[in-house]
Amino acid sequence: MPLTFQILLIDDDADDQLLIKAAWEKVYPVCNLTWISHESKLQHLAEDRNYCPDLIFISWDISNILGKEQLRALKESPLYRKIPIILLIQLPTEKSVKEAYDAGASTVIVKPDSLPDWVE
Repeated sequence: MPLTFQILLIDDDADDQLLIKAAWEKVYPVCNLTWISHESKLQHLAEDRNYCPDLIFISWDISNILGKEQLRALKESPLYRKIPIILLIQLPTEKSVKEAYDAGASTVIVKPDSLPDWVE
């Protein structure tokens, strides 16, 4: 039996969440996607020692959560420090990419806006 891959997505856009979920289910059907759209939920999850994702996606363009601060907080946490964090940026600039890496991002990608783009 294959292991379940745990993915944490921090994004406040329900459409993006559905796209990411559909893409991961298509490419890697044995995954469990946890979606957080509010800072309070992230705080609660950060205190849950029974949950530790394998990969974290953070939308840099979110309105409810300040992505940069959330990224820094995750990287300072002993529980999440070593987990790869991918930042999703819709319109990346040289400055935003530099800030992302300075804050601790493992990588930065342009946020795909369609299922075929996510699956590629």
